Amino acid sequence: MAFGCSASLKYFKRVSEIGEQSKKQDSRVSPVLYSTLGGTFEVARTHRGAISAYLRAYNKAPDDPMINLALGIAHIHRAMQRQTENRHLQVVQGFTFLFRYRDLRSYNLESSFNIARAFHHIGLSHLAIPFYEEVLGLHVTDGRRKMSVIGLPEEEQSLKREAAYNLSMFYMSVGSTFLAEKLLRDYCT
Repeated sequence: MAFGCSASLKYFKRVSEIGEQSKKQDSRVSPVLYSTLGGTFEVARTHRGAISAYLRAYNKAPDDPMINLALGIAHIHRAMQRQTENRHLQVVQGFTFLFRYRDLRSYNLESSFNIARAFHHIGLSHLAIPFYEEVLGLHVTDGRRKMSVIGLPEEEQSLKREAAYNLSMFYMSVGSTFLAEKLLRDYCT
């Protein structure tokens, strides 16, 4: 939790303020610095500050998928705060950046999983289901379904297991225990 302490926050704020003092110096400030500052704000649960820092990073590197992901997540977290001014706007902005992140990542499993988790986080589980199913490969695109995680790279195995577990928890909550058990049996055992 070194990034969450006030000394770290003061340091990163001061470094970013030095970069802002002149336009010439600001152009030399790396988007990584702003992303780190945004991450520091996120750890401290200061989502408004995180959004501001991530937007500075986004202005310098709009095609960086990680900045888009971080900005989307920060907007979603801000939307879930009690004191947000316009919850719907925050959610829409968050998903705009998350879907841009998905485009930049070429629609890979990780991006689908992250979007599913974001929908799940804000309580829209019914919108998360198609993205979890996409991670699991339950959408038939080439005439085949892959029901096992054996033989896949470790990263894909992990994502599929997590997606299956999250989807099974949703199915359990709505009373569909058969589907939940089938997912856990096929992907998690």
